[in-house]
Amino acid sequence: MRTLLVLIAATVMLSGCMGRSPDQRFAEAQNACTGYGFRPGTDNYANCMMQLDAMMIEQDASRRQAMAAALNDYAERNRSVTCNTSASVQGGYGNSAYGHSTTTCR
Repeated sequence: MRTLLVLIAATVMLSGCMGRSPDQRFAEAQNACTGYGFRPGTDNYANCMMQLDAMMIEQDASRRQAMAAALNDYAERNRSVTCNTSASVQGGYGNSAYGHSTTTCR
């Protein structure tokens, strides 16, 4: 249960770091494109904006996938394991006995 709570808390805290809003992407692209010397209203500026927006969307998706993989890996390493053992004992002589046991874990 504790591991689940840690995973949920980590997901909530990191969700803000894994993606940019459309407004944030627009502002970043706008700053970059004007920094490259492209003037708003030109075809080169529009192409720059589109390419940077597409690149940022891809970066954000990659970050989300990496975070999901890391959280899944963490959950796998820290999952609970329950084992049950059953035994079958058959008679013998004196203090000795023989039989078999089975252990199942999940």
